[in-house]
Amino acid sequence: MTDGKLELVDKFHIRKKGFTFISTGFYVYDDDDKPLLYVDIPDFKLVKQVHFYVDESKTARLFWVKQDKVLFATTAEYTLYIEGGQAIAKYRAELLENILLRNVKILTPGGDQMCSLVEKPKMGRLLAELGGAEFSFVDGEEILGLFHSTTPKGNKYALMDLKLELDRKLDVRIALGAVLILYGRLI
Repeated sequence: MTDGKLELVDKFHIRKKGFTFISTGFYVYDDDDKPLLYVDIPDFKLVKQVHFYVDESKTARLFWVKQDKVLFATTAEYTLYIEGGQAIAKYRAELLENILLRNVKILTPGGDQMCSLVEKPKMGRLLAELGGAEFSFVDGEEILGLFHSTTPKGNKYALMDLKLELDRKLDVRIALGAVLILYGRLI
């Protein structure tokens, strides 16, 4: 990240913007409720995209995720780009696997697996949709971070927590891309 502010944060609170007809927006805050990013997911696009901006003015885009293929039958694939159009990660979700538990494989641009964002089993997908879901960023047996689509009572934010990973092997931009693919309902 060019300004370095995302690397200094361990917990990211994500809140959906109010309803709009042309896009789905999200705000990303730090633990002190300071805004970090504005995330825009334009509706009615043939190719799904997620844009990460400095703020809601959308004048400074930091990075973005773009669906690789217009149509897919069994596998959804996305690529994360930084300014200059350089790919830094790929995401892959097998649609049949995602019927029961959501799972996004996080890959290098060359296709080697870095880690996965995996839903923790609950009483079933419908209950998870109603009561929220919990996910782990995993690399083999190592848990790199967590994502909760709902947080403790009264909190209106979803939470991505990377404090477990002291060595910070997982780039924050890559983690946020995976979370917004799931949370933004692109899969």
